Amino acid sequence: MAGRRWPYSRTPIRCKLLCGWAALFLWAFVLSACSPQARHSLLTFFFTGVPPLEREQKAVAPPHPAETADRHSDPALPAEDAHQPVAPPKPKQEYYSHPLWEDGSCAACHQVNKLFSFTPGAAGGKRKTTPVFYAGGGMPGPLLKPKDKLCNECHTDKAGLRAIRENLWIHNAAAKGDCLACHDAHQSRLSAVLRMPVDQLCRSCHTGEKLAGIAMHTQEEQPCLSCHNPHLGKDRRLLTAEYREVKQTARRGL
Repeated sequence: MAGRRWPYSRTPIRCKLLCGWAALFLWAFVLSACSPQARHSLLTFFFTGVPPLEREQKAVAPPHPAETADRHSDPALPAEDAHQPVAPPKPKQEYYSHPLWEDGSCAACHQVNKLFSFTPGAAGGKRKTTPVFYAGGGMPGPLLKPKDKLCNECHTDKAGLRAIRENLWIHNAAAKGDCLACHDAHQSRLSAVLRMPVDQLCRSCHTGEKLAGIAMHTQEEQPCLSCHNPHLGKDRRLLTAEYREVKQTARRGL
C-alpha cells in the first residue's frame, strides 16, 4: 500500500474537472427540486445582486388562462399581442324599418321616375341588425301627396277624421299631420321608427316649465307613455286609461 499512489494524483486537472461537473449537477438538482423560497435563500447565500423573490415570481409568472385561450382562438394575432386582453365584441345595433321601406315599396309614397330604381328588400320582420338600403341610381320622385296628408292614407286610426267621428281629442302634431316630428319615414334605431327616445321626444315640446304646475309631474318621475297616449284621448290630457274606456264603450255599442 505504501508503494501505490492514488491514480488521480497523476492527473490533477482531470480530477478538478470531474469534481466541478459533479458539483454543477448537484447544484442544478437542488435548484430544480426545492421551492422558490428555498432556491432564493440558497442563491442569496452564495451570490449578491439576486432580485427579490416577488420580482422574480412576476418575471416568470405564466399567462392568465383567459389570455391563453384568446391567443389560441385567434392564430392570426401578432406575437407582441399574445398576452393582451381581448375586448368583448360589441352588440349588433338593431334597426326598425317602416314596412313600406323594408319591402322596397317606394312607389307607395313617391312618384316613379326614370332615374330611380330600387331592389326590394326581404319582406317580414320589423327589426334588422343592419340598415336597409336599396341598389340603384338617382333619387325617388316627389311625394304623391303633401306629407301632412300622406301618412293618414294608411294610418287612418290616428287621423283627425276619427277624432271628430268618435268625439276624441287628438295630439297637436297628429292633428296637423306632422307625423315626421316624431317618426322617421324610413328606418330608425328605435322602435316605432322614432327619431329619439320617447321621453326625450316628449320633452322637446313639453318642457319642464310647462309641467311644473301639474302635481303628478312633481312626484316620482315615470315614463310619459305610462300615463299618456301619444295620439288620441278622451280629453286634452290624453290619458291612456280614459282612452281605453272610450274604445271599450264603442265596441259594446253603448
